[in-house]
Amino acid sequence: MKKTVLVFVSTTVAAIWLTTSMVAAQQVRLTVSQLEDRGISNLDDQALQSLIVDKTLVIQNLYSDEYYEASYYLGGWRALKTLPESQPANNDDEEFNIDPFQYTIAPYNIENSRISTTFGGENFEVSVYDVDGTFLAARTRDEGFVNWKLIAAQAVDREAITEMDLRAQGLEPLNERQLQILIVGNTLIVRNRISNQFFETSFGSDGTRTLSNISDEQINASTFFLFSDGPLPPASAQYNISGNNIITTYGDMNFEMRVYLSGDKYLGVRSGENGYANWELIDLVR
Repeated sequence: MKKTVLVFVSTTVAAIWLTTSMVAAQQVRLTVSQLEDRGISNLDDQALQSLIVDKTLVIQNLYSDEYYEASYYLGGWRALKTLPESQPANNDDEEFNIDPFQYTIAPYNIENSRISTTFGGENFEVSVYDVDGTFLAARTRDEGFVNWKLIAAQAVDREAITEMDLRAQGLEPLNERQLQILIVGNTLIVRNRISNQFFETSFGSDGTRTLSNISDEQINASTFFLFSDGPLPPASAQYNISGNNIITTYGDMNFEMRVYLSGDKYLGVRSGENGYANWELIDLVR
């Protein structure tokens, strides 16, 4: 009899604990409707611009404990990468299942109180809510759930860094072998750290470099190579690696670039720019 009572009590307690846990989980998973019932509306265009444009944010998935770094540049481009703090993906959300440190580049726009962007060819919108000073977000594909938290907003990195600064940190330029591994046969995104302009650069195994401008303003392609007037030269040119430098041409202009690995970023110092590391090379396959 005592055993029967004990089993019954234990089973009842377990059932109550399980039910309570399920209810608590349901309560924790916030919905857009719950926010609207509390009178909380999503941020308007002006508030969104103030929050994200020209900023780098950490984005947390509230239910998988994954973290991402997203930079929203002035030119309408968003760079996204996973952070090493992320746990392995626990869901089937292909949108953010990318390898640690891998970058994805996509355009974004703010309109009708939403952030519109794309990933892998799929368009979606994000609504952001200010809940007592905490910024929570819901995507159109999240079926009304508020799955995301935006934290640690800071200005996009435009700090002037010189080659002397990098050397003072004990850094050395990549050697020829390291440069070959980084660029030969690869396509990289090259970002101007000062103007936030983006360029897609492919380094063929045959020694041919191809440049494509992916910034909004086509004139940026001429700004990239400091041409002021006249038609742009062809974007394809020969390149080679010698003496720890990437050597190539654009039109009639020859230039060299040394590359440093600073933290998880590849910074480029191009000849003719007074020793400043004005460029970031983003390896899409690393």
